[in-house]
Amino acid sequence: MLKLLHICQIIKQRIIDKVTCPSFAREVYHLKQMRRHKPLCWASDQSNQSLDFYIKKKTCEVVIQSGHVTHLKHIGDMLYEKAMSKLEESFEETSRVIYLLHVSSCVDNHDAAFVSSVILNNGVGTRQNEVAAVAYQMRSAMNDNRLSLLALAHKHRYGLDSVTHDGEQAYGYFKKVADQTQQDKNTHDPQGIYTEHIRLTDENSVNQQTDESGDLFLWLKHQAKQGVISAQISLGRLLFWGSQGVRRNLQEAVQLYRMGAEQNDPIAMFDYGIATFMGQGTEKNTTEGLSYMRKSAEMGNQYALNSMGWYAMNYERNYTRAAEYYEKAYQLGTPDAGYNLGIMHQNGWYPNKTKDLKKAYDYFAWAAAKNQMEAGISLALYNMRGLAYPRNPDFAVEWARFIAEKNPHVGMLLNKALKTYRNAEPRVSALYYLMAAECGVEVASFNFAYLCETSSEDITKYIAKDCMLRHYNLSTLREPQFVDSYALVKMGDLFWYGTSQMQPNLTKSAQYYADAAQQNDPQALFNLAILLEQNVLFPKALLAQVLPQSSHQNTYQMLVELYTRCQELSEYDSFGPCGLALYKVQVLHFWKEYNMHLVLSGVLGVVLTVLISVYLVRRSIHPRDIESSSTTHSETSQEQTLSTDNCDITIVTSQEQTTDNCENDLVTDAATPKKETERMGTTTILPVEPNLLEKEGKESKTSGDELSKKSTGHTNGTNP
Repeated sequence: MLKLLHICQIIKQRIIDKVTCPSFAREVYHLKQMRRHKPLCWASDQSNQSLDFYIKKKTCEVVIQSGHVTHLKHIGDMLYEKAMSKLEESFEETSRVIYLLHVSSCVDNHDAAFVSSVILNNGVGTRQNEVAAVAYQMRSAMNDNRLSLLALAHKHRYGLDSVTHDGEQAYGYFKKVADQTQQDKNTHDPQGIYTEHIRLTDENSVNQQTDESGDLFLWLKHQAKQGVISAQISLGRLLFWGSQGVRRNLQEAVQLYRMGAEQNDPIAMFDYGIATFMGQGTEKNTTEGLSYMRKSAEMGNQYALNSMGWYAMNYERNYTRAAEYYEKAYQLGTPDAGYNLGIMHQNGWYPNKTKDLKKAYDYFAWAAAKNQMEAGISLALYNMRGLAYPRNPDFAVEWARFIAEKNPHVGMLLNKALKTYRNAEPRVSALYYLMAAECGVEVASFNFAYLCETSSEDITKYIAKDCMLRHYNLSTLREPQFVDSYALVKMGDLFWYGTSQMQPNLTKSAQYYADAAQQNDPQALFNLAILLEQNVLFPKALLAQVLPQSSHQNTYQMLVELYTRCQELSEYDSFGPCGLALYKVQVLHFWKEYNMHLVLSGVLGVVLTVLISVYLVRRSIHPRDIESSSTTHSETSQEQTLSTDNCDITIVTSQEQTTDNCENDLVTDAATPKKETERMGTTTILPVEPNLLEKEGKESKTSGDELSKKSTGHTNGTNP
């Protein structure tokens, strides 16, 4: 630290003595001969890349651009602007930009010292140096730089970056910034921005941001000109506070308030009245301002009621009237009224009541929970000193930080980061989010880690530290109400898979998912179920944190509970990831419970299927047998002929030759009864006894000639 101060003192003296740019500033200021003298800035040997040469070169450059130097801080401011423009262009020359920032910080630009500390602490395009970074921050904090004070407080709060953990030291830094925040907010600064904590994952809030050329701003401006009171009030507040990316303009805001007040709108009357009473954006006129506030209060405006109580307490010293106004506004939920009632009880001003610090504390706590800044500062002070209740330093630190992070200087960083993000410049956006994250702003840490995740190639290669792990982790260290479930899920993912600096740890991963599941995050519920399916053992406390006691009996019930909740919370329908996973678990459970029954049922089903198939095949083939049998029977019937000489009936089969004459000894159907049986729907003729067939054969042979002679013209031995 002493070495840094010594170097700065030498540089400052060189600039004063015109050593770095001999007599050049005076010549430029008096003679305005820039062209003739401009080469002098680069007259030295270009091969000499020493710090002296670089300072000389850049100092002369900014002097030429301005034409004159009114004071040293002017040089520092211009050097700072040049350094930031180079950083926005690229991180490739960061090591050279450090020189510009160093010189700028030595001539009273303390923002340059803060930026130098951010670059060195994170190793942005240059070698990391945590000790030098802390030295820059301490030097800047000595000059009351809000950002450096916040950065040191943040380091002491968690013991980061070679700084010891010290809660009370952190409180001192936070409290100093918190005390200045309300004053900075009420000071009219055209560059002032209302501090808005917007996450890049919140697309609706990102899209609501605008500027003087944005569609939302132009639409409100058009509506306000048409006399729409709501547009006049909304546009007026955007301009008065510098919110939603709009540059602050108190004069135009007060004109819009006046237009609404002339239409007797109670909200516009209050806004115009308080601005006129305080002289903000217009000439101060307490009489006119009080008149408008009183009219608004008579119409029931809660903020006007509180203002009338504030006037009665501080100007009229009429505590009875003040208490009446405050009570009415408090009943309507006005945070300022709660804070003012706390002040009355703290000082013993409440009518017919003595000083009561506990009651004052309760009012401060109520108002602070509604983002009332002064109440938050008082609450921090009560907890640090142990007023009214036992001392609680940690609680005091958190409240002091909560108020300090609303400082407009933080708001300007967040506004630049969000604007460049909307302009599709993720690397520049990451630079400003990193600066705000260095101050410990939770939403800045979250957004920087998100940019490292989504635009890793343009950012992470220039950052020495693991930006995702470091900043998602810092984001989750805040109070539960400030932590986003997305950061918890990402930390769970990092512990699941591990990183180059950390081994996988499924137990810690499950704890992060459980914390996110308490915020009803469907992804966290889904990941917990996956871990359960992989037989990861969860502590009982973790299960109680996520699942009802009734579902702790077995893994199946826990899986069904997790997937069911995930399905209910998911934006997808039943066929989304959670729904499909639930069906899979139910099917596997059914198979596990009833697999023997299913196997036996399957075997029986196969057997029945085979039998039915055989039966159907036989049924499909059988009609062909019937048709073939009928054809054979028809042909046989045509070969049967009645003999008309000595026998009445002759029986001839298809496999015998026809006899010419049977005589009387041939056994006919008339002499021998038919032996037929019905089988499968066809008629079968039983064979004749063998001895009878032999006899018939002999007789048929001897009488063949006679039969052929008696036949009527057929000589081939066959019957007609």
